[in-house]
Parts: sequence; structure tokens; C-alpha cells
Amino acid sequence: MSNQAFQSQGNTVVLTPTSTQVGPTQVQGISSSSYKIQNVGPNTAFYVASAGVILNGVSTAPAVTVTIPVFGTPANGIPIQSGATQVITAPPNCWFSAICASTQSATVYITPGEGK
Repeated sequence: MSNQAFQSQGNTVVLTPTSTQVGPTQVQGISSSSYKIQNVGPNTAFYVASAGVILNGVSTAPAVTVTIPVFGTPANGIPIQSGATQVITAPPNCWFSAICASTQSATVYITPGEGK
């Protein structure tokens, strides 16, 4: 990840998770390996970023399940609180999935780019 300010290198994708997982949705950028993730919704969301499966030269959605961790049971889900922004490093043209706790929802924007 660069020490420069985050610079967009592709279109922003929106995920609207509820208690039902949304995605995987591919976020494509120009050789991007950083992603700015913003939760503008009212609740915490949990997300997973995963590289696609390459079949015949085409990136295909991976079979990934986002799970909300509970005490004593680790799970495959990274939390992003309401109003929070994170910049992560992940493979280029990564696939994202997200979920919220029961009866909750969120609006999560994901932008590919470079920087922090």
C-alpha cells in the first residue's frame, strides 16, 4: 500500500447487506490492490474480500460465506461499524460479500484504488 492519500482507480460498488448475505460482487479497478470501504448505513456490517477463481482466463466468483462471529466461535467476517471508513489491501479485482446481524441492515461502499 502506498503512503499517498487514497486515489480511486475504478468505479464504486454498493452492497446493501441485511441478515441475508449479499455478494460475492466483484470490485474492478486499474491494477488496484487497495480498497476504501465505507459504511454509511445505521448498523455494523461484516464483510469478506476474496480473490476470484480463474476458469478459462476469466475471474469467477469464489464460494465464500460471511459469518458473524460470536463469543468463543471465530468466524469469517471483518466488522465495519456504522460511519466508519477502512482502507484494506486485497487482490486486484477482488470479490466482496457482506452481512448484518438479524433485523439489521447497512449500506457499504467499496472503491478500488491505491493509497491509504
